Amino acid sequence: MNDHPTPAALPQPLQQFDRALHALALSPRWDLLGLPRHHFPALRRLVLGLLLGAKSILAAWEQTQPYCHEQAVQALYDCLDDERVDLAALLRALTPSHRTTDQDLLLIDDTVTRSYGEQIAGVTWQHDHNTKAEFWGHNLVLLYHRSPQGPDRFVDLALKMNQHQPESQIHPGRPSETIRQARRKKWQLALDLVRAAKARGHRAETMLCDAGYAHAEFLTEVVGAGLHFVTRLPSNRKVGFGLSGRQWMATKRSYKRLRGTNYFFAQTYAWITGFGFVKLVAYWPCHTHAGKDRARFLITDQLRLSAYEVVTQYLRRWGIEPAIHEVRQVGGLDDGHVRGWHNVHNYYALSLVAHAVAEEMHRQAQPTAHGVVGYVQQWRQNVYAASISAAKRDAVQVFKALLWQNGYSTRPIDYSHLKPLIDSAFLEAG
Repeated sequence: MNDHPTPAALPQPLQQFDRALHALALSPRWDLLGLPRHHFPALRRLVLGLLLGAKSILAAWEQTQPYCHEQAVQALYDCLDDERVDLAALLRALTPSHRTTDQDLLLIDDTVTRSYGEQIAGVTWQHDHNTKAEFWGHNLVLLYHRSPQGPDRFVDLALKMNQHQPESQIHPGRPSETIRQARRKKWQLALDLVRAAKARGHRAETMLCDAGYAHAEFLTEVVGAGLHFVTRLPSNRKVGFGLSGRQWMATKRSYKRLRGTNYFFAQTYAWITGFGFVKLVAYWPCHTHAGKDRARFLITDQLRLSAYEVVTQYLRRWGIEPAIHEVRQVGGLDDGHVRGWHNVHNYYALSLVAHAVAEEMHRQAQPTAHGVVGYVQQWRQNVYAASISAAKRDAVQVFKALLWQNGYSTRPIDYSHLKPLIDSAFLEAG
């Protein structure tokens, strides 16, 4: 299926958008997955709307109307609501092959989407007006792949609800299977993602995660799946020698400096209850008045790794943080006005699709110092500037045609009549 046709007078910035869709082969991949063909134009329009800064599905329809053919608003919602549409599968298809080196890494992280999560009853924890409790949005667990030669690449996602949802906002009776699955802990969802990735042939060797996943049962299952791990312990976690991490640092007298870095470190072996022996490395910045009070504690099942290798490998996990930050700014991760579990899941996958398109547009263009976010902001300005210029030209042509039809072409032109047309053109374009 060909991409959705666009008007002949397509602004130059939108040609960059279409080239990115063609490079990612979204339309052929959509057909290969067997997704409904009549929904692909809506997908294209939704992605374009998110890149233009739309804050809702309705805003995406309104902002893209000058650039796309007429289409009912309901079709845009149907694209996310259709049970046959699984945009997470489309995301996985965008990375059909995984880069495999000696240091392949799986990165697991989660993010909370708060802005509009309170509007989805039965799915997330809403604001309770009786107790004045603060609402929380969905907890989105993301699995990324990262190699030293390339940036983060999406692998899979899972969605959970907050465990402290008020009873009054849950329908009577036994919760559905979807809700029961969503109440599982985030490390359990992450374990499902790891297993699915391994079943699809992902050959990563090491998994990186933050302190939220330092659960003994989770680490045991990860090792059982054929992966090593490097993770961070919470600062108050008890370790095998009977002291907390901070107490152990207070008794530790000797420490060294990591070569080529601005960190001091101390290392030992520890016993984690429920898992076994691990290597424990504490590191903290050299140039700080806080000193060892700012130490972070890393553990790994690879006992032969040096402290330098443990710390540098864990620091590679930071790449997932700016990736999620970019999705928030470029793909509208926090701005979904949708209801229902399937719709929310599809919307978050749609945000990641928009981010993938933005990265491809940035890759094809001249690299900028401000990265993907700076490029998209400049691209939005170019789109709006082109739209305003085109609207002004159309208004002038309409005004000239009216003068010619009314037989006033030989009279002096009163440009005061042109101002309302220009103003209306600005309003329609901006």
